[in-house]
Amino acid sequence: MNTLYNVVLIGGTSHTGKSTAAQSIATRFGWSYQSTDRLARHPGRPWRNDNSRVPQHVAEHYLSLSPEMLLKSVLQHYKHTVWPLVKTIIDSRSATDPVQPLILEGSAVLPEMVAERKGRNVTAFYLTASTELLKKRIYHSSQYELKSINEKAMIDSFWERACLFDEYVTCSLQSLDQIALNVSKTSTSDDTENQILKLLYE
Repeated sequence: MNTLYNVVLIGGTSHTGKSTAAQSIATRFGWSYQSTDRLARHPGRPWRNDNSRVPQHVAEHYLSLSPEMLLKSVLQHYKHTVWPLVKTIIDSRSATDPVQPLILEGSAVLPEMVAERKGRNVTAFYLTASTELLKKRIYHSSQYELKSINEKAMIDSFWERACLFDEYVTCSLQSLDQIALNVSKTSTSDDTENQILKLLYE
């Protein structure tokens, strides 16, 4: 399927389904796919499902900082470390006529940053979710019930930061011409993907 865009961006907080939707669309239409997570790592998720220990610096990060400070820390990382790399990718893609569009997803795709790059060759979508859905997905992914007290505390901090990040994105979108899709109102990942495609080809 052809598209008018060289670059399609998908942003939003953790566990809204960005990777699932982006990878599915890329596979379905033969587009290129990239995640901002691979460009530069923040401390990352505070759990491991392979029985290995969470690194000490990751544990200290989530146990010593408030959710508000965790949000501030990750936003600084995205804006000052990741976004310059993302901007280079967007600019190189949007300035040429690639054989395949690029679908690039990640929490580092911040609305206020993307606003400077949106145009004829670049578009963006943002996935948002209720606090209940984020909690359900994060607890399931982390195998929360099997974790120790300290591990649960880290996961709780991660969830609270994810909720604050979702609020940040939602507030940013209210003042910008960008599209938010609430995944709490879709029943499956296929529904989310189809909503993105519908908007992409309107």
